[in-house]
Amino acid sequence: MQRSRGNRNTYAKIEARRAKAVKFMNEGMTKTELAEQLRISRATLWRDLASLRERYKSENSEEFEAYRKAQLGILEQIEGSIVQGIVSPDFANAWRQVRSDIDRRAHV
Repeated sequence: MQRSRGNRNTYAKIEARRAKAVKFMNEGMTKTELAEQLRISRATLWRDLASLRERYKSENSEEFEAYRKAQLGILEQIEGSIVQGIVSPDFANAWRQVRSDIDRRAHV
């Protein structure tokens, strides 16, 4: 006998939930707030966000690749500045954390 795996939703319900998640993310909600608002577990939210990221990558591959290359270029500039002594490693780490926070807010 196979064990049931929680609440099974239809594809339409899952897509509707993901659309709401995108709307709420654009309003600036945190992941915790999203999970609470959508009444889903954090694990379900992470799966939904991963699915949305993958869909974005495949549907907007050129745009996503351009974004990724731009981010890599910025990180390489920071690395060069650290090596040259233009900025301190502490400053670079703080900046990288800010960029990481922005990327999380943008859900990239």
